[in-house]
Amino acid sequence: MQPLQPSPSLSKLQGVGNVQPGFLAGESGTQIHSGERAYQCHICSKTFTQSGSLQTHIKYVHMKMQPPPRKRNKKTAA
Repeated sequence: MQPLQPSPSLSKLQGVGNVQPGFLAGESGTQIHSGERAYQCHICSKTFTQSGSLQTHIKYVHMKMQPPPRKRNKKTAA
């Protein structure tokens, strides 16, 4: 049995010193830095750079869900 070889699709991004698993040959990293907005809301046509941002937009804007309450630091009297 031969040892596993690194996948050619997991290459280092140009200008970035570490390998980022899950990125196919740096496509996603390049997409982020280019400003490309590949995800579009099917309801209002607003565009996003990340799928998670689109999902959050749909959830809170179009489904009218309330975001979870923020945890606030309690200031102590000095």
